[in-house]
Amino acid sequence: MVSRLAKAAAILLLAGAVNLGAPQTAGSAAKGLLTGTRPAAAVVSSSGAWTTYHHDNAHTGYDSTAPTASAVAATPGWTETTLDGQVYAEPLVYNGNVYTATLNNTVYALNQTTGMTTWSNHLGAPQTTGWICGNVAPMGILGTPVIDAAAGRIYVATFFSDDLYRVYGLSVTTGAILMTTIIPASIGRPGGFDWKIQQQRGALALANGYVYVPFGGRAGDCFDAGTPYYGWVVGVPTDGVSALKVFQTPSGAESVWAPGGVVVDDTSSNVFFPTGNAIPCPGSTLSDAVARVTATLTMPTFFEPNDWQSNWCGPDSDLGSSSPLLISPNLMFMAGKRGGGFLLDPTNLGGVDGQLFPTPKPATYAQAEVCFGNHSAATYGSFAYAAPYLYLECEGRGLVALQVDTAAKTFVPCASSCPAPNWHVLTGTTFGPPIVAGGAVWAATDGGGLYAFNASTGAQIFHSAGFGINRFVTPAEAGGQVFVPSHTVIKSFSFGPGTVSLTPASLDFNGQAPNTTSAAQTVTLHNNQPVALTVTSAALSGANAGKYLKGTDTCSGQTIAASGTCTVQVSFKPIGFGGFPAGLTFTHGGSGSPQTVPLSGLGAIDNQAHLYTLDGYGGLHSDSAAPALASTSYWPGWNIARSVALFPDGLGGYLMDGYGGLHVVGNATPIGGFAYWGGWDIARQVVLAPWSSSASPAGWTLDGYGGVDPFGGAPDVGATARWNWDIARSLVILPDSTPTSVAGYTLDGYGGVHGFGGAPPVTNNSYFGWDIARGITLSPAASKSNPAGWTVDGYGGVHPFGTAPAYSNYARWGWDIARGIVTWTGSGTGGWVLEGFGGIHAFGGAPNITAFAYWPNWDIATSLAGANFGTGSRAKT
Repeated sequence: MVSRLAKAAAILLLAGAVNLGAPQTAGSAAKGLLTGTRPAAAVVSSSGAWTTYHHDNAHTGYDSTAPTASAVAATPGWTETTLDGQVYAEPLVYNGNVYTATLNNTVYALNQTTGMTTWSNHLGAPQTTGWICGNVAPMGILGTPVIDAAAGRIYVATFFSDDLYRVYGLSVTTGAILMTTIIPASIGRPGGFDWKIQQQRGALALANGYVYVPFGGRAGDCFDAGTPYYGWVVGVPTDGVSALKVFQTPSGAESVWAPGGVVVDDTSSNVFFPTGNAIPCPGSTLSDAVARVTATLTMPTFFEPNDWQSNWCGPDSDLGSSSPLLISPNLMFMAGKRGGGFLLDPTNLGGVDGQLFPTPKPATYAQAEVCFGNHSAATYGSFAYAAPYLYLECEGRGLVALQVDTAAKTFVPCASSCPAPNWHVLTGTTFGPPIVAGGAVWAATDGGGLYAFNASTGAQIFHSAGFGINRFVTPAEAGGQVFVPSHTVIKSFSFGPGTVSLTPASLDFNGQAPNTTSAAQTVTLHNNQPVALTVTSAALSGANAGKYLKGTDTCSGQTIAASGTCTVQVSFKPIGFGGFPAGLTFTHGGSGSPQTVPLSGLGAIDNQAHLYTLDGYGGLHSDSAAPALASTSYWPGWNIARSVALFPDGLGGYLMDGYGGLHVVGNATPIGGFAYWGGWDIARQVVLAPWSSSASPAGWTLDGYGGVDPFGGAPDVGATARWNWDIARSLVILPDSTPTSVAGYTLDGYGGVHGFGGAPPVTNNSYFGWDIARGITLSPAASKSNPAGWTVDGYGGVHPFGTAPAYSNYARWGWDIARGIVTWTGSGTGGWVLEGFGGIHAFGGAPNITAFAYWPNWDIATSLAGANFGTGSRAKT
């Protein structure tokens, strides 16, 4: 029937979505909910790790596990996602994602294979003005973050427009905020911390239960009305509740500003950091030093050059322009702007003139040159080490490799001649700090792009096309990929003995009407090997291969030149309803053969023309152009209707009341055998099987305790998550389920997604810890081998799980009014969220619904249904 609810309230047919009094943006805060956006998730494959600045706590910048650096090229299929701000920090890599952070206080996780955004979180507005001096604006995240793999967190230091630094711990999987600690202005000695002259540039370090955050001055060495800046290291406890540990340099201007930040000896747990020159020099006690403190930043000891006051401090030639490097627990390298290098004993730094090399006491001190005798602004940032060479950048003089004798504790200086066995390259060029991987030294230069040199000889292996970088930018590497920040993008380069890759990683055809053919999509094979590749075949594979058509194929039976490509086109032609996962399998003569690109498609009608809203009294309302469907049940004045589900053809289905009763809609026939709880409002949702029809109805109902009960010709699904209270909220069945193999998920009110029937586990769902999750729906690409979908919270937030893309264009409210979520089964991805007043709001690429039933300020809409997908409802409270 058409709704009789008009007896109680006027029904408004409204064009477009309804604004419920200032919907919030996706980044708006709501109690217990994730803030920020998480766009464009993709299949993640883990390859290597680089979880802290220059790879490890010693800052060696060396990945010993990398493949040999050959066949270097820009990563095939890598998308240079535009970020929302400039990047100075080194990228980090973990568990198949590349993590980066911007001056706009946004943290991104990019898929390591594709470069697409897995998630992002804009943590807050950065400060844009007010400092006394400086050369970086806005001032958001400048220093390199650090990843705690064991805890699944990435820690970042932000600076907000409220003039406070904060350390955030975010989930590496979802970007959710797990910890926030403010670094107050009151730290340190009287006078505290003055943000106008202090800056967080150095890399963060993680050890001993702390995130170590260094601070220095700003470019220009400015004071604030005569008050100097200082060097600081703040230990932020990872438990989020213990007290901060704070070290403040004893003299003014002894800045801890080097981009390499803090170094930690994992053997002793001691913490090391460099300092800049004091102002004034006379009487200072920790100028141009390498300082060592305990894990709690106490008991400082230090090293200072013999000539620290006259040649380092006086002419502003900071030893602290770079961070030290731990060659071993017993040997450390350090150099700075004055151009002198030192080997130190980290267990006994020795104070003034305490170095092991050059000229250890009581010998007369003479500087060991590292940058061709340059005594002004010689080197910055950080170093890299892979025995027997120590690698450093020399300003305007290229890249230098110093041979280190770790037994004798000496190195070969690089004076004007820089003799062998040292090597140097590209005199006249200024590089950022180098790293070492795959037998190559990698470094980038502003405007010149990325270079790779043989680590033993200095012979050039690779030079990319030119691109720009920010000051002190250094690459990262993992799994044979080198990542370089280039202003507002991350560039990726791959190397190794040669690989064969396929792009895109998968093909998703979304919904397609049965017996019609989709537009063709293309898979590209990239031969990244230095030799030709023979491709035997590219063939459709899997049980549903017959639902796909292979078009133009330039791969099968062909020989693909080194660095060449070939392509295969694929279309989707379902012959019925349901999900049809398959594959396109390439058999070739390279490593990794055979390789398969997953294919996914849903045989479905476009449900934008078959959407219906259920009100709590049982009225069923056609939305937009949906044809009217007759309904046999209505309860005037009694809010007891809970859910409606439609057959895949959209012509009929069943309406469920709160007691579990099922009532005919459209061309459905009466059915029995369903679970029923007379007098108890505990039924939450009805779902119909992907193969069901009016002639062969089959489906399941969900009760509030988590029970999933079959009716019609549906099989029992086996064990499901169960609770002893009303907390189950929604149910979905994977679209490739069959009468003999059914799998799906239930959603609890806290956001937990629970698989049954062999559904693949979901680990990246949003979890809120309170009863605010309202609905779950599946992507058309979902299958028993590919979990993909979205949940919706009561405030309207749409949260992806599995491999589903994330979106930020959803409606958001400041109160609990979202009631359900339904996937679009048309040619794109996304769907709609139902609010309790009846408004239907599109997200992702779903089209707007032009008309729907609407009850202003009356929370009476309980369920939204379309062919294939529908929603449930909690009990009316």
